[in-house]
Amino acid sequence: MGGSGLGDNRTTAKGSLADLNLPSITIPNLRTFQAATRTVTNVGQPNAVYKAFLQPPAGVEMAVMPAVLVFSKEKKV
Repeated sequence: MGGSGLGDNRTTAKGSLADLNLPSITIPNLRTFQAATRTVTNVGQPNAVYKAFLQPPAGVEMAVMPAVLVFSKEKKV
């Protein structure tokens, strides 16, 4: 990530762009195994349960671990 002009405040992302903590995941030029990590915050009801839903492109295998998140507190990694 970076600024768009001279003299602005610039932010540099460290590590892989796949680990940028956004709800979507983009991995350009996928040729081998790639892992991405997300930290999630429960903004719903206490003790909420969320299930992963995947739509992988043709020819790509994907998995989410854990496939089900059960929150007993606000954040999970």
